[in-house]
Parts: sequence; structure tokens; C-alpha cells
Amino acid sequence: MGYYQGWKDFEKKRMIFSAGDPCWNGPERTVTVDFICGIENKIVNVYENGKCTYEIIFQTPLVCEFSKVFFFFTNQSFK
Repeated sequence: MGYYQGWKDFEKKRMIFSAGDPCWNGPERTVTVDFICGIENKIVNVYENGKCTYEIIFQTPLVCEFSKVFFFFTNQSFK
């Protein structure tokens, strides 16, 4: 899968992993994970967009109100 590199597009809830195991006669594997709103945590689909390049669609309730949750945790002081 590769190593976590960060958010590729924070607003679209897209995470990137790179420098994974090399494919046979190919580049190192890279994975993009797109998070979508859903009632449970589960992988919805996996695509191979090109040689050793994958996209995972992951459903989770954690992103349903992502901007509000992010705002809350970054603007509160915990005691």
C-alpha cells in the first residue's frame, strides 16, 4: 500500500499513500483513499487506475460532518 503522505485534498477528504512495494516490472505502488459519508466503516470499492496505482473508496460516518468536527476539535481548549 505504501506510506502515509498526508491529505492530497483535505476538502474532498482524500488521503495519499506512496512508496509502496514495487510492482513486477513497474513502479512502486501508490494508493489514494477517498472517504465518503456512510452509516458504517467499510471499503466500498477498490480500483486500479493504472499500473500499480490504486484508489480505495472508504465509507465512514466520521466524514458526514467532517468540516464541523474538524472546526470543533481545532477551536476548543480541553481541560
